[in-house]
Amino acid sequence: GQLCERPCTSGVFGPGCNSPCLCQNGAVCDHISGKCTCTAGWRGTICDMACPTGTFGLNCTSPCLCQNGAACDAVSGACRCTPGFQGAVCGSACPNGTWGLNCTQSCLCQNGAT
Repeated sequence: GQLCERPCTSGVFGPGCNSPCLCQNGAVCDHISGKCTCTAGWRGTICDMACPTGTFGLNCTSPCLCQNGAACDAVSGACRCTPGFQGAVCGSACPNGTWGLNCTQSCLCQNGAT
């Protein structure tokens, strides 16, 4: 407020609540300083940069553990396996007789092929 008796409304900060917050991607803006607190998966002064490849979470400080070329979710760290692999970190090849994304396809091999 004008006399600092109450916090600014969302989206503005500072004396008289006259400065617009620049925070992006769901970040919280401090009503006094305008400093952004980023949500998981984002970084930077105004939270406009996604976590670099290989990291995830708050402040992008957690290392991704995904294997075999799997993509890592920048928020949760969950792995998205490439075709032919499965498991929490995509560390296991598809079992015999299966193939593809999440190993959901069945092989139809003939003449003794595997």
